Amino acid sequence: MIRIIADIFALLAIFVLPSYISIIFLIILVFYFDIYIESVFVAYLVDVLYGGRIIFGIHFNYIFAFAIFIIFLLSFRLKEILRFYPRS
Repeated sequence: MIRIIADIFALLAIFVLPSYISIIFLIILVFYFDIYIESVFVAYLVDVLYGGRIIFGIHFNYIFAFAIFIIFLLSFRLKEILRFYPRS
């Protein structure tokens, strides 16, 4: 149930918030849930709605989707390193 509500908020964040704030919200959700593959699709939707970015003269069409995908892949290792277990 919490995951569905998070998906709805992520989709609403695209339309209500600026794109960089919605991406920060997606990064938080990637680390909150175990496997949050929806973040890649929502980031792709951000790229489709708000267009590509021009960085150093190079036109990037899917920069947010690529960045979230890399963060999604790195999150598995970071979650292992940063996981806190209660001491007995």
